[in-house]
Amino acid sequence: MMRCGFFWMIFLFCTVCAPAVEHLDRGLLALPMNGGKIYVGWRLLAEDPSDIAFHIYRSEKADAEFERVTATPLSHSTNWVDSTTQIGKTYFYRVTTLQNELEGMPSKPAEVTAAKRKREYMDIQFWADYEARMCAIADLDGNGAYDYIIKQPSSTLIRIKKKATGSQVAHAIR
Repeated sequence: MMRCGFFWMIFLFCTVCAPAVEHLDRGLLALPMNGGKIYVGWRLLAEDPSDIAFHIYRSEKADAEFERVTATPLSHSTNWVDSTTQIGKTYFYRVTTLQNELEGMPSKPAEVTAAKRKREYMDIQFWADYEARMCAIADLDGNGAYDYIIKQPSSTLIRIKKKATGSQVAHAIR
């Protein structure tokens, strides 16, 4: 009897106390910088080994062949700047992992147009005319990409003794 109780105690401890881990993709991001350069960044995942490296690929069309633009693997960083672009052209980037000289599957492509001036932000397009009050991020559907959760008041928010009254609306944006 004692042995069975100990087993269930360990089982409950492992299932209840184990940290929740999101299964995210690389989160590849490409942003224009000054002078037509392109910043490319991606996530280092919790399960990545310490000796992981990356290659970056680029194409001028989403459905065309991607060419490798990194001469040597990137092993100490998860960002890179492409200075071989032309202002006004649109580029698509992918990143692959490199481990034991074997390349992994490419990431989802990131699209960007090279510009004269940098943009230090990304636009989030709302489908309605409203004021956003708060924003959070989470992988709501388990697809490996973060979604934006935008909270907005649909009427005036009144705070009374730490209780909020008025109706609240939240939108999820992919």
